[in-house]
Order: sequence, then C-alpha cells, then structure tokens
Amino acid sequence: MIIHIYAKVSQDIKKLRQSYPNYFMDTTEFIKSMDKLFKLVVENEKQQKIIDSIKDEELKKIAKTMSEDITKKMLKLFDRSKK
Repeated sequence: MIIHIYAKVSQDIKKLRQSYPNYFMDTTEFIKSMDKLFKLVVENEKQQKIIDSIKDEELKKIAKTMSEDITKKMLKLFDRSKK
C-alpha cells in the first residue's frame, strides 16, 4: 500500500514538473527573495536607530534621506513586475 501511494505521489510530481516547469524554481527563488527582504528590514531598523541617535539635525536629515534612497533602490530589486 505504501509503495502504491509513493508511486502515485511520484507520478503526480512528475506531472506537475511537466505542466509547470518553473514552479519549483520560482518557489525556491521566492523563498530566497523573502529571506533577503527580511534581512533588509532588520538592517533598515538598525540604521534607523543609529540615525535617530544623531544629535545634529542637519546630519540626521541627510542620513535619513540617504537611508530612504538606498532602501527604495533595494526594494526595486524585489519588484519582479517590471521584468
């Protein structure tokens, strides 16, 4: 019975791969992209804490603008709708 179930699942996976050849690759790439995105968010929060600790208001404003620009550019890398 277990062998029959395994054979059936194996056939189903083969059919899936034939019907959707990019599915497994897309899933892997999606997971990698999400991991990078979460790391970006964590780094952005660290930068924000550093920026908030700056006393000079002009330097704080410059640092905040630079951080926002870098974050926007990084987020564009995750936007696959333009490809």
